[in-house]
Amino acid sequence: MDLIRMHVETTDDPEALDWVVRDGLVVGAASIDGTDCSGLASLPVSIAELIARGVLARVVVQDGRIRVRRANAEPWVDLAPIVQQAIMDSLTDGTRIVMRRAGACGGCPAADSKLGRQARSRQNGCRVGG
Repeated sequence: MDLIRMHVETTDDPEALDWVVRDGLVVGAASIDGTDCSGLASLPVSIAELIARGVLARVVVQDGRIRVRRANAEPWVDLAPIVQQAIMDSLTDGTRIVMRRAGACGGCPAADSKLGRQARSRQNGCRVGG
């Protein structure tokens, strides 16, 4: 397994943290929350499930950076390792996170990727992935 160069940074918003991922493993831009069914389908399952379970309220992906906003008052000291593991799980098999646009379409390649399968939103019934 290759080393994934990644670190976390605080933001001006105490409800959000940024994960900076190096080496071109995160590409494109999107802002996705639990009401965006097609956007959830474009995220890797491990990250989409955190939104679906109500752990995260929003994920914003921009080249080399993943910003997450927590959905509740759970302390970052407890939540950050869970988020980091979800990001690592989505990258460990050599797959990049590629976002085509803000909220990927249902028929685009991102929605049909192996990363976008089998998660289900418990908040609004969105089917995440194929």
